[in-house]
Amino acid sequence: LTSVAADVSLWTFAYPQIAGRMDWKRLFSPALLTLILTFVILRVAPDLSQGAWVPLLTGLGWIGKLTLPLSMYVLGTQLAKASRTIIDQTAHKLLLIWRLLICPLLMLGLIMIGGATLPYEAKAVLLLVASMPGAVVTVVLAQLHDADSKFAATQILLGHCLGLVTVGIWQVGLFYLSR
Repeated sequence: LTSVAADVSLWTFAYPQIAGRMDWKRLFSPALLTLILTFVILRVAPDLSQGAWVPLLTGLGWIGKLTLPLSMYVLGTQLAKASRTIIDQTAHKLLLIWRLLICPLLMLGLIMIGGATLPYEAKAVLLLVASMPGAVVTVVLAQLHDADSKFAATQILLGHCLGLVTVGIWQVGLFYLSR
């Protein structure tokens, strides 16, 4: 449930922007329709542990578990196609600075200013989410809409490599600032 707001905003606002145009067919993407259907099912049948729901949800769960391996496959194919040299270093640097430094710094500031009553664990989760590198779905969406999927794949790879270091640094910083 923690990513519902992010998912809804991604699939309603970002998805049409990536596609380059706004129309009703793009607004109601398969992912957004899935979110809506999920809420309808939960409202109509609150006890999903009985009846025909069990095999249906098991099958849907298997399909859902395929998304990560398939996304990794798309990422790998785009990285294989990408040039071994980083063509647009300035754009990569700016995106990495934004995603791995500025976003977590803004969240840390918000936590320090307004998070006095939050438990430490909540602060750590907020900072963790803000300091994580970009999602692999970026590459999938870029390929789907004929955007620069090679650039997106390179950006995701660089972000995850640097994120191995920066995420930990932000968490240690929060620990020392919270004392």
